[in-house]
Amino acid sequence: MLKTSPIEKLDQLYSLFAKLPVNKALRKSFITLSSVREAKSQEEVAKAWTDLLDPTAVFKLLYCI
Repeated sequence: MLKTSPIEKLDQLYSLFAKLPVNKALRKSFITLSSVREAKSQEEVAKAWTDLLDPTAVFKLLYCI
């Protein structure tokens, strides 16, 4: 793996992510966006998006993407 090109490393990383199981609750949250739709104010909308795409949880963010 030390002599692989950056593109090969990205392919390997993508293959690894593709093997991860799907979190059904998280997937449903993204499909329905119910927390975003139910928000009444801009602050609630911002919080709903932050809850879905938490910038402090890098691995969860990568998983969601």
